[in-house]
Amino acid sequence: MKIPVVPTNKPAGHLKEYVSNPVAFLHKHWTNHGDIYQFRVAYRNLIFTSDPDHVKQLLQEDHSAYRKNLAYRKLKLLLGDGLFTGEGKSWLQQRRLAQPAFHKERLSVYVASMQEAAGKLAEQWQSKEEVNVVPEMTAVTLRIISKALLNIDQGEEGNKVIEDHLPYALDFMIRRITSPVNMPMFFPVPKHIRFRESVREMDRMIRNLIKYRRDQKDYGDDLLSMLMQARDAETGETMGDRNLRNEILTFFLAGHETTAMTMSWMLYLLAVNPDAQERLRSEIRDVYRSEAVTPDQLHRMTYTQNVIKETMRMFSPIWIMGREALIPGKLGEYLIKRGDSIIFSSFLIHRHPRYWQKPEEFNPDRFSHDEGMKQHKYAYFPFGGGPRLCIGNSFAMMEMQVLLSEIAGRFRFQLVDKSHPDFHFSLTLRPKKEIRIRLEKI
Repeated sequence: MKIPVVPTNKPAGHLKEYVSNPVAFLHKHWTNHGDIYQFRVAYRNLIFTSDPDHVKQLLQEDHSAYRKNLAYRKLKLLLGDGLFTGEGKSWLQQRRLAQPAFHKERLSVYVASMQEAAGKLAEQWQSKEEVNVVPEMTAVTLRIISKALLNIDQGEEGNKVIEDHLPYALDFMIRRITSPVNMPMFFPVPKHIRFRESVREMDRMIRNLIKYRRDQKDYGDDLLSMLMQARDAETGETMGDRNLRNEILTFFLAGHETTAMTMSWMLYLLAVNPDAQERLRSEIRDVYRSEAVTPDQLHRMTYTQNVIKETMRMFSPIWIMGREALIPGKLGEYLIKRGDSIIFSSFLIHRHPRYWQKPEEFNPDRFSHDEGMKQHKYAYFPFGGGPRLCIGNSFAMMEMQVLLSEIAGRFRFQLVDKSHPDFHFSLTLRPKKEIRIRLEKI
């Protein structure tokens, strides 16, 4: 069966409309063509699906017949062949080596540093009447991931390499990924020169840290120490320095940007839903112990977890994913050729009216009775799925619970500007305008 085509006679196809607002474009043609259709963007043909059965097939059942699409491969310029961008046997070996660092018993080690960073943020807010949420959340999640990954405090002098260089490198890569045409990297233009300098500085810092720990055998509880000592159960091999570098930068990127954006949207949603905010605060008072929170306490905070889950349903940070077919086959009943690029959006599937009741409403309680999940597992996939399910999903959930508990436990907050901040569909789902909240100390 052939996939419906969105017609166009323009030389660039649907490029302008798609780039200006991809979700509006995808939703409009979903209304016209149904759950699967194809369209042209410049010289590339894209297949779009909103069918959870297709997502399950791509991520789980037939995952080996697909690889990550071109956008992910562009990220190799920054991340190399890390867990986010790698494929095949090398990816599987890296995954096996990294997995023990995210086992349940290891995650409890990170809770104290999460709480310390969140507590410092809340203390800083005590002297403020309002804050700009996105930069605040970006800074605190970067501090948390720096401590967990490398056991360094970003706020200390001499430890600011990542803080100084990762934001520019990430912004550069976002622009490169979202642009249909890119200038070759060997052109010595200022943005290329600055990007290479940023990567060199981060590489130097990570390389020196690896060398110091190898020479001194100075290992701790941080992720880098664990990765340096891990051995593959089947081969006995350890990670080389290049692989260690790739994974550390991968975890920096995935471990702070996605969490920062989810936290920003969550504070926005709670600011416009004061009843949910008060109910959350009641659970924090009943369960959360600010002197030394434990994973067991976090596990019992079910409404807090539901607030996070509902935020990721409405504003999933990785709002679009893509796969490229390695071999001919079928996606459901539709024919797929080798090289076909298939995209699917959690932003849209998480709001699909076939699987969600009143999908535009913020309703954390829908996760108390597994709405949607009884119908289809892949109607909700904020952390991906299948063998490539995000390795840091439990870490991220714990981090967001701690941050939310420290903030909502000490402040009531409301929006300064009550208009919707709108969306910037970048590598992650970012607000287009500032989200500023007014703070009231409790």
